[in-house]
Amino acid sequence: MITGTAGAGKTALGRLIEEKSNYIFINGDAIQKKVNYFARHKPEMHIDYQKEIIDTILILLALDYDVIVGYIINQDTYKRYSKALAKYNISPSFRFLVPSRDVCLERYTTENAGQQERNGLLCGMMKCALI
Repeated sequence: MITGTAGAGKTALGRLIEEKSNYIFINGDAIQKKVNYFARHKPEMHIDYQKEIIDTILILLALDYDVIVGYIINQDTYKRYSKALAKYNISPSFRFLVPSRDVCLERYTTENAGQQERNGLLCGMMKCALI
């Protein structure tokens, strides 16, 4: 499993590994977005996106595929994945990606160039993040 902050490169690395090996990449963030879409448009449906990801992992492993998952994981999520997979004697390996400061700044300035030109200021949140 690959985890890290937003923009750390989870999806890019997962796709590269899938392209260069026999692994299948599961984009957990994409699954979460799909579930969030249904939650907004069909609020009566309750879908547990983490369970969806875990079930997808188990199905692919049962079909004898190697799997890599990219997803933002916190401590509670880590425990849930580990516990669910341990039932099948699966010990996931986690790798944490942290983008460099320069990458964060480049992405921020590229995505917000228009807003910065209009405001002439950096967002207060970004100023705090850089201190």
